[in-house]
Amino acid sequence: MSNIHPDDRDERSRSGSVNIYGDVTGRDKIASGLTPPSITPPATPPLELSIRFGKPSLDAEDALLPVSVHVERLGLSAGPFDFAVPLDDKVLADLHWYLELYPQWPVGPDYDRALGIEARLRDWGKRLFDTVFAHRDMLRVYDEFRRAEASGHLITIDATDARVLRLPWLIMHTPNASSGNSRRTADPTAVIPATVCGWMLGATG
Repeated sequence: MSNIHPDDRDERSRSGSVNIYGDVTGRDKIASGLTPPSITPPATPPLELSIRFGKPSLDAEDALLPVSVHVERLGLSAGPFDFAVPLDDKVLADLHWYLELYPQWPVGPDYDRALGIEARLRDWGKRLFDTVFAHRDMLRVYDEFRRAEASGHLITIDATDARVLRLPWLIMHTPNASSGNSRRTADPTAVIPATVCGWMLGATG
């Protein structure tokens, strides 16, 4: 049997190490010689430009779609303006083959077909950008978005129309704000939800 007086036990608890996660009495203490873990503040979210497509005014397969752009953090918006799908079914079929089927067996006679598609990716991507930002007000919003200081720049597509959702937004090329050159904005490994897709642009320099 221990001969330690109860007052001695309390003294040892006050002077020695204790459970930093709380003792049996529910009193939380910091262990002797230890410092509490630091809490890392959450990272600043990237600046987002949302490209939003509404419903067409006419019920026809080739009806124009209203499109607008928004950078809510900067209080910027433009549109809606008319949007006509810039890529036809043959282009979309080639892209589906190149992105979904060709990687499974990238050899043999299909190699030449893949090279031909790769040579046209930049043109198709530029066509997408030019169609969305055809109006100068839309382009102005993009320019301000691209030049704004941020940890990153995120473009999202917000749509429910199947004609928009099937477009290859991952290959969209945008003009570089500092040099005027085109660059591919997409991360090919990005996961794209059904109605909203997004990808990261590099941080502005």
